[in-house]
Amino acid sequence: MIPKQRQIRNADNAHQHNLSTTQGIIESESGTAMDLKPLEKHMNDMSRIIRKRSNSAAEKVDSKLGDRSSLESNARQSQTLSAKLQAGRVRPSKIPRRMVRSEKQDNAQLGDSQPLVKTVVLNNGVLTSMESTILFDDVPPDSLDFPPKPVPPVLSIDTQIYPYGLSLIQNYINEFGYNHTSVPFYRMKKTGGTHHLLDIVRQIQELSLPIQCVEAVFIATVLSSVWTDVVRIPLSFKSKIENSTHRHIVLAIYYNGKWGSLGISRRSCLMDKALEYDSLWNLIMDFSSAYESVYHRLLSVYVGLPMPHDLEHEQPLTWKAIKLRIEKSEEDANQFEIHKYMRRHLTSSVISAPRKVKRTANP
Repeated sequence: MIPKQRQIRNADNAHQHNLSTTQGIIESESGTAMDLKPLEKHMNDMSRIIRKRSNSAAEKVDSKLGDRSSLESNARQSQTLSAKLQAGRVRPSKIPRRMVRSEKQDNAQLGDSQPLVKTVVLNNGVLTSMESTILFDDVPPDSLDFPPKPVPPVLSIDTQIYPYGLSLIQNYINEFGYNHTSVPFYRMKKTGGTHHLLDIVRQIQELSLPIQCVEAVFIATVLSSVWTDVVRIPLSFKSKIENSTHRHIVLAIYYNGKWGSLGISRRSCLMDKALEYDSLWNLIMDFSSAYESVYHRLLSVYVGLPMPHDLEHEQPLTWKAIKLRIEKSEEDANQFEIHKYMRRHLTSSVISAPRKVKRTANP
């Protein structure tokens, strides 16, 4: 039995020890005092570093996987392209493979909702391409609504060119939609003649996949070939935003003394233009202003030679005949170059264009 006085003394010592601990001071066996505040500060710093690293890792994961809306949109696009593939409207060899994300990753982002497809091909959250075969979960192919194929307009030499005929061509181009991936679905070469353009357009009509600016120029060139009094000239643009360089192309149209253009782009201001410009330079300057509106700086413009109207032309096409540097100091020189170009190529092309027999432009 411990004496009562000793119990009281031991309790007082324990209370004093707890009090000193809460104040950050501990009495050691040697009688010296050890400060806990530096240790607490070190632990707090370590906790802050761990939280910061974990938040940074979470942000990287979110940026790679993308948000729910982008995943659902990509899943719908994959469903549409997969339906075309199963129906035989897409050849697997035409669709290259890219990074494939698993079903588990997609379902983790989409939550408890039922996945549309088992595999979705994503590149930083954006659909870039797809596997040759995609399996569906409880979605029979017969229940899918296939998007309708764009129907090419029937044009002849008697069709009203502007505004009716050109608007038909532009609407047909728009129906394909823009291919926002970095992978074109068609193997094209600019060194071929108009016969190569015709072959590519037939592939585009058969597959009915989204297109980019080059494919749009091919379509516009083939469909407008029935109008021999219309001059078609390719315009190629080189622009820059920050440290990134971009290239684009449209088909300039000259008819009845006015200029316009046909094409497709991510931006509506960089594709078709109404047939209302008095000169080719005015059309180019309008494109330059459009580039400024989307925060691009137009560096140069390449003007090609007029496109032949004969779709069996085998000679290589000239896509870049003259180069114009878009700078204020070069404005007079550019207008002089365009004047020489017009006298050498445009006038002879318009005068020598024969009137052919009536035919349609269905490739």
